[in-house]
Amino acid sequence: LRDEAADASRGAESVERAGQGGARAARRLLALDGEPVADLGALLAKIGVSVAQPGIVTSDERMVVGMRAGGGAAAIVLETVRTKSAWGRRFELARGLGHLLLDPLRDGAAGAASSRFARARRRRRSGAFAAEFLLPGSALAEASGGVVDGAATPTEFVRLLQRYGVGARTAAHQLWNHRWLSSADLRDGLIDSFAAECGDGEAGEGGGRS
Repeated sequence: LRDEAADASRGAESVERAGQGGARAARRLLALDGEPVADLGALLAKIGVSVAQPGIVTSDERMVVGMRAGGGAAAIVLETVRTKSAWGRRFELARGLGHLLLDPLRDGAAGAASSRFARARRRRRSGAFAAEFLLPGSALAEASGGVVDGAATPTEFVRLLQRYGVGARTAAHQLWNHRWLSSADLRDGLIDSFAAECGDGEAGEGGGRS
């Protein structure tokens, strides 16, 4: 997975594109096609990543991940307002997978954390990886019915959130990044309308136009 994801991300014109390419390669190798990742914890365990959620409460840090070449890999989800939600935990685990697959090894090891102190480029890449891994472009095309703004109706947008287990910000930014929304105002309107409803009260993941 690391080799394929690294190859797919190499030479990308931006760190966001690198994250998206790595996610598409991982989904392809895991035979996910455009389907939702039903049980992300079980999937990570299958590929050798142990997951723990010890109930440690923090104000900002959400996830810690690490691996050693030839050894194991582990992800720890910390408890914040965001990770109390199912979609928040899923996003942080997917972000952790992005770090494990795309971050370079140093002295045979790699590690990262999700917090405001994380390095910007690695954080942006792992965020784009997580968004694409959980909500792939093919799913957006299907939800939109091949029509720009087709997934922007309340019914279709909520269905997208529920089926793929993502927050409103992630879905809105993914639709915008993949050009299934006609304007940034519509993207922001979806976030304003649905973010509070699903407890998605923090800054968007996946960034601006990639």
